[in-house]
Amino acid sequence: MDATGFGHRDAYATVQYTVTFAAGADPTPYDEFVRESRTVMEPYWGTGAYFNYLDSSVRSDSAYFGEHAAQLARVRAEVDAASTFTLPVFMLD
Repeated sequence: MDATGFGHRDAYATVQYTVTFAAGADPTPYDEFVRESRTVMEPYWGTGAYFNYLDSSVRSDSAYFGEHAAQLARVRAEVDAASTFTLPVFMLD
């Protein structure tokens, strides 16, 4: 199972933290609720993240890719040095 960059194959489940609020509402309290929820659950669920649930506040490549992060960074540097395929909210360091 090491043939891909997905670093959390042993995870039992995934959880997506999300909120919905009215158009035009200040997103700050909703963002804070999501961040606080994630922080409270870290001791139980860890700090890993699923790449399809991108979150601009999760700035760790290892959170998304686990032990595969370094290998993916090397591949990216080799095949996409100009960062052509980089998403604006997330960039492997």
